[in-house]
Amino acid sequence: AKSVVYVDQDGVEHEQEARVIVVSAGSIQSPRLLLNSTSNAFPDGLGNSSGVVGKYFMQHLSLFSEALFPDRIDSYRGFNGGATSQDFAKTQANQSFARGWQTDLHNGIIGPVQMAKQAHLWGKPLKDYMRRNFGHVAGLLTIGEQLPDERNRVALDQEVKDEYGMPVPRITFELRENDQSMLVAMERKLKEIYDAAGAVKILKMGIRPGGGAHNMGTCRMGNDPTTSVLNSFCQSHDVSNLFVVDGSCFVTGGTANPSLTIHAIAARASAYIVAEGRKMNL
Repeated sequence: AKSVVYVDQDGVEHEQEARVIVVSAGSIQSPRLLLNSTSNAFPDGLGNSSGVVGKYFMQHLSLFSEALFPDRIDSYRGFNGGATSQDFAKTQANQSFARGWQTDLHNGIIGPVQMAKQAHLWGKPLKDYMRRNFGHVAGLLTIGEQLPDERNRVALDQEVKDEYGMPVPRITFELRENDQSMLVAMERKLKEIYDAAGAVKILKMGIRPGGGAHNMGTCRMGNDPTTSVLNSFCQSHDVSNLFVVDGSCFVTGGTANPSLTIHAIAARASAYIVAEGRKMNL
């Protein structure tokens, strides 16, 4: 890889040469950049000899819920997050699906304005509702491990282009059979927890695709160049001075926020780039 072509805020195109090029645009925009960077050597996208750039897109299965409790607990006063349980994170023999989920406690309602907006009431009914229920809400959410699936992917949209004439990313994302079975079990378990905790009413319970903002996969890491895009240092199998350092290198999603793992992988890749650069191997 010789250089990066970019457009500045005034619309002027520039070309920046570099010994090493690091792409860190996330699991949607990183594969988009690679797929848009075609040449005679890489007609299907830069670093895409394996054909898997953009494939195996993953998100966490985020089931958000809130419940009403008889006692005033004022959970809105504390931090949004709380206790975490990974009791159901591993594959269990009595379940019809693989892997599992993490359960997080959260305060459910950020403040009075949010609760009032969710009530869809006005006037005296709203005031009565708020006096009766505000401060009585807490919530649970899940971080479910979605299995990697080749059909879930980021590709280029050949009809829609951005202001620079480049195809925008086209995301194909569906909840597959394993995901759907896990979501049923998640909802059942959250209802059991609320019941054991004495909740009197569940205010909401529903899946929010993308709600956790945990996008992963699409430039997967691996030892085999025919089935992966990057090696263990986030280095392209095809182009030695090209690195993709973000959540797109993930092969599985796990049951936790991926941010700290992305930080660790970035530190590892950076140390490798410095060491190999000093040896003039890049």
